Amino acid sequence: MDVLGRKLFGKTLFYPGCFLKYKAQNLLENYEQILRKIGVSYTKLHGVEQCCGLPAFNAGYMEDYKRITDANMQLFQDQNVSKIVTACAECYYMFTKNYPLLKVEHVSQVIAKNMNKIDAKALPEGGEEVTYYDPCNLGRKSGIYHEPRAILQKLGYTVKEIRENREKSVCCGAGGVLKENAPKIANKMALILLSKVKTKKLVTSCPHCYLHLKENSKDIEVYELSELIV
Repeated sequence: MDVLGRKLFGKTLFYPGCFLKYKAQNLLENYEQILRKIGVSYTKLHGVEQCCGLPAFNAGYMEDYKRITDANMQLFQDQNVSKIVTACAECYYMFTKNYPLLKVEHVSQVIAKNMNKIDAKALPEGGEEVTYYDPCNLGRKSGIYHEPRAILQKLGYTVKEIRENREKSVCCGAGGVLKENAPKIANKMALILLSKVKTKKLVTSCPHCYLHLKENSKDIEVYELSELIV
């Protein structure tokens, strides 16, 4: 037993996050298909699957945040979860920073380690150019820069960068409950970011950023990472 009372070598939980579960079910289906293809065994929560608690934390509702995280930890303990794989950049940041004693991986880390099991795309000679956008919670806050780019390169894409990339990446406007409280400012931030993209396609590994940028894009095709893998 570990200090939470879980059996050692417990279950790996795939935790999609609210955006995949409720707003982008196609991405949820993509990642479940990918995980099955690369042979990753995972379980889902049985019972109430609720938010990771980051929106409440960002908004300053600390009592709600504490209630949510305590309930989640109890649920993980009850279902013998020792590791979480999530497809949400915000959930990844939340779990790694605010949930003690859980092993957490972003799905891009899992896929990058198993790219030999995924077929490369049939792309034009020389590869197709795409721009990768670093989400705040996955990039600057969590330091995951390499894996999404490595996946794109393995698929045959040529990854281009805007000037503000990696640790210098700027917010697209979707996060920190800005979009909910000041949508005009959030949309303007997305348009500024999109104006910097010089390729026909933009790819990100955050469902929140993906939906926001796609909503504001006119000429650039916006993709979530899983859409280029499946």
